[in-house]
Amino acid sequence: SKEDEVHKLGRTIMYSTHLQALPGRCDMIYRSVMEAKISHEVGLYLSAAVKFVYAFFPKEQYAPEYMSVHKLLERDPASQRKLEALYKLCMRELLSTDRIFDLLHRHLDLAPLFFEDFRAIAMGKSPPAFNTQLEAAIDKSCTDQQDRQILKMFLTFNESILLTNFFKAET
Repeated sequence: SKEDEVHKLGRTIMYSTHLQALPGRCDMIYRSVMEAKISHEVGLYLSAAVKFVYAFFPKEQYAPEYMSVHKLLERDPASQRKLEALYKLCMRELLSTDRIFDLLHRHLDLAPLFFEDFRAIAMGKSPPAFNTQLEAAIDKSCTDQQDRQILKMFLTFNESILLTNFFKAET
C-alpha cells in the first residue's frame, strides 16, 4: 500500500543519514546507497559488518613469528616495544577499515549477497552457517588471498549472528 511505501521511504531516509555520519571510507557505502547501487539496509549491514571484520580478522596468522620473537625479547622491554611498534605498523598495512571499505567497493556485487545470507539467518529461514556458495563466489571474483580472507569474514559475521534486532519494526 501507499502508506507502507511512505513508511519505508521514511525509514530509508532516516537510516541513510546514519551512514553519512560515519567517518572514513564509509562514505563510499553512503554514495552507493544514494546512487541506488545498494539498498540502505545493505549499507547499514555493511557498516556494522566492517566493524566485526576489523575486530575479529585473524591478524596473528600473518605474523606467526611475532609471538616467538616477542617471547625471546621478554628480558629486553625496550626491544619488545620496538617489535610491537613494527607489528602494529605491519598490521595497519594489512588491515584497516579503509581497506575493508575499499575492498567492498571493488566487489560491491557481493554486498547484496552477503546481506541476503544475513537476512535468511536473522529471520530464521536458514540456520547460522558459513555459506559455502558465497565462499565460492568470493573465490571466483577475487584473486588476492588476503582480500578473499577479508571478504570471507563477512560470512563468519553472518554465521555468528544468533540474535539481532536489525529487522525489528519500530514500535
